[in-house]
Amino acid sequence: MANMAKIIANCSQWTSYINHKFVQNLTAASLTKTQFKKYLKQDTIYLFHYAKIFALLSTKTDIVSDFYFVIKQIKNIEQELVSLYQNYYPNVNDENVSLAPACQNYIDYLYQVANNSTFLECLISLLPCAIGYSFIGQKLAPIIINNPHHQYYDWINDYSGTEFQNNVLELVNFTNSKIKNLGDDNINLLQTIFNESTKLEINFFNIGVQ
Repeated sequence: MANMAKIIANCSQWTSYINHKFVQNLTAASLTKTQFKKYLKQDTIYLFHYAKIFALLSTKTDIVSDFYFVIKQIKNIEQELVSLYQNYYPNVNDENVSLAPACQNYIDYLYQVANNSTFLECLISLLPCAIGYSFIGQKLAPIIINNPHHQYYDWINDYSGTEFQNNVLELVNFTNSKIKNLGDDNINLLQTIFNESTKLEINFFNIGVQ
């Protein structure tokens, strides 16, 4: 039976993604504020398009419950933006920010999949972002338990928090319910899409260590 755990296990770049140098530097608080701000500006733009692609995803289903589930994901992304970028970094949206190539390439790929694929193919392209940040949040959570003054406490707290973790778990469970009975050919295609998005996530994290 297909499930997201198997797809993640079959993604050769997954470990490199969740253990990226950006994550290591953020953990050690050796990531400079300039590097973090550079990453955060790009992530703001990315999340704006990420929400728009979920909106495109909602047009690919005639199942009412699926439609409302996708709309809920858009609301979750809106909350993420409010938490991270209007509260934690209030001025980032007011600045004229040009897209870094890694961000542009990632967004372009997601739109390409969204505009030329099925509901499941579009959905799977969006999952490395959400699931990866969930893994990273879980990994970093112990670091801030006794260290409320960690330089990146707020970022870690947002992604390790119960609300974000539960949202991602719900997304994974929803996806599992959709792919559990798929044949090998369909799963192989989803695996290819998932792998490509994971590679683009790695390239995106490179923005924060350049």
